[in-house]
Amino acid sequence: MAKVALHPTIIVIKRLTPSDILTTLMPLEGGEASVDSWEDGEYLSVGRVGEREAKFTLNDGPERKLSWHILGSDGACFVLVKDVLAIIKTGLISRVVDERSNTLEVTYDLLIIEHPKPKDGGDLSGPIFRSVRVCNLPTAFQKRLPYGAREHLEVPHFLKASQDLHVIVSTGAGTGLAQSFFQVVLKPLLECIGRPAISYTVHNTQSVETVTELTKSTFLPRAQQGVKQTIILLSGDGGIVDIINVILAAPLNLEPSVPKTIADSEEGFHSLLGSSEVHYAKPTIGLLPFGTGNALASSLGVSKDSKYGLNNILRGSPRSLPLFKVTFSPGAEYIIDEGRVAESLISAADGSNAEGIVYGAVVCSWCFHASLVADSDTAAYRKHGAERFQMAANNALYPSDGSEPHRYRAKVSIISKSTTGVGEVVEVLERREHMYILATLVSNLEKNLTISPSTKPLDGQLRLVHFGPLPAEEVMRIMGLAYQGGLHVKEEAVGYEDVAGVRIDFEHGETDDERRRVCVDGKIVRVAAGGWMEVRREPRDVLDIVYAS
Repeated sequence: MAKVALHPTIIVIKRLTPSDILTTLMPLEGGEASVDSWEDGEYLSVGRVGEREAKFTLNDGPERKLSWHILGSDGACFVLVKDVLAIIKTGLISRVVDERSNTLEVTYDLLIIEHPKPKDGGDLSGPIFRSVRVCNLPTAFQKRLPYGAREHLEVPHFLKASQDLHVIVSTGAGTGLAQSFFQVVLKPLLECIGRPAISYTVHNTQSVETVTELTKSTFLPRAQQGVKQTIILLSGDGGIVDIINVILAAPLNLEPSVPKTIADSEEGFHSLLGSSEVHYAKPTIGLLPFGTGNALASSLGVSKDSKYGLNNILRGSPRSLPLFKVTFSPGAEYIIDEGRVAESLISAADGSNAEGIVYGAVVCSWCFHASLVADSDTAAYRKHGAERFQMAANNALYPSDGSEPHRYRAKVSIISKSTTGVGEVVEVLERREHMYILATLVSNLEKNLTISPSTKPLDGQLRLVHFGPLPAEEVMRIMGLAYQGGLHVKEEAVGYEDVAGVRIDFEHGETDDERRRVCVDGKIVRVAAGGWMEVRREPRDVLDIVYAS
């Protein structure tokens, strides 16, 4: 075993100032660089854990792990390199080398998300968070970290103390894991990055109306006052659509788009400075995916690793969230409470002839997809997670009476931009019977279900996927191709195109109420008999979402 020389130390810890920032794990102020020892495929160094001296070992084998042994004690601790979420510089240590020299060393907090293995064959337990303060790690350690964790973390501006911070825990979303994740992982993580519990507000949802009520009472008024807000949302796609619909239903004094030539002119510059008008401040959403499908999170790559979206929040930046607007003919109703209750889209004050409007950011569908979402939105189905859609699909495609899958009837019009750039072109589909009609702004409906392979994150292009009635086995085959990177769009039977909008008319179509259900980001709307609906892009920019490209 190679021997590593130890030096007596005097430890002085101070707050890290901007001038102290390092970009490597090496000592400052001319001190001797830390040199790793190498023995039997492992890197060795001597440093500190907390204020106690320790020997570090970095195993460079298939399962890379960093181990440390506190000198003078028994036993050792370790962390898998892949479980390291981030490294944060926390302070400086002045170490006396001899009577004439000393060196400064940086201390770091390792932020770790671990997944404990079950004991005695039990169920997998949830993730846990821990932080370890260290000094003088093996220099090879940083190079072995997961991509993204290699750069020392600078806390993003939207999480700093100067910004209003809210955490919404959707207690009923998905399989109900959001509450425990907040307590065990997110809360201690926020503490580590300078946001103790007293510096932000936690909202646990009490019903399906909680996010809507919060937006009306808190988020919208603050945004209208020009206050910057960050909302960490432990939820599925439904939480975002609730926020969007409250905001866009209100009068907003949006920041005007100022041409660069005006802003650059002296007169224009001073006019902007002199304006005291308060403009709407877009809230920033940090999404942690705890819903069932998590379409938006999957499309942004938020859920591609084992960090539950935390990597995205810590390393991303706010980007405008593209939206769409769905207009419904008078008489349209929300279907809620597991299909038992119908609620009008419009208030009594609007009158019975008013059109209903719903906004979304993910998907607007009719036919097969909308029926799956509606039929599986029960407590009995939700406990199965994303598998609930497959269960509902089997029931829809293979009716108990042995009949063929339902043929949905309506006139579908595809609205496209004119090739001349002026006006629009409306194409009415020849067929009047359909199986799948889905317009979307995202690529994925689930982590591995790529419904729109041409869509890039936040590109803002509305795309339509559609096909007509097919045998049950053929529908299953085509939808199976969507789980292979979106190969279904190459099938001859499948239509796939960029669109400016889609309109569905039921005047001579479905008479059964259940066959006129439309899905808007998981919300179910029933179109009135003989009515219509139309989906288009929403031009207003009212919400940012954190995205790490």
